[in-house]
Amino acid sequence: MASKLKAVRVLTLLTLFGVIYEANRVLNLEQDLIKSLKESGQVDDTPAAVKYCTEELGVLPVTPKKPDAEKAAELEKLDLEIKALEAELLAAAEEDKPAIQAKLDAENLALKALTE
Repeated sequence: MASKLKAVRVLTLLTLFGVIYEANRVLNLEQDLIKSLKESGQVDDTPAAVKYCTEELGVLPVTPKKPDAEKAAELEKLDLEIKALEAELLAAAEEDKPAIQAKLDAENLALKALTE
């Protein structure tokens, strides 16, 4: 039996199933996912928070789609590669940064292609 979905307000930039959601988006999510996202301070599931976004900001709720297992594995791999490149870029010497940034841009394009 599928879990019941509940609307939540996104509080921070949130990547979910390879898609980036900005603050004040409203997402319909399962309870187990909401719990972990609330614990990390990324969403607010109070009725007032959701009402603010839907009524005051005019935001329409979205239900994120889970990718299939193969695509999920590929998304996870790309996400790890991007995080490693971001860390490498921060620690790199100035003369090495353009090459690392080019790799990072390519990985971000690949991620975007997978999520469209």
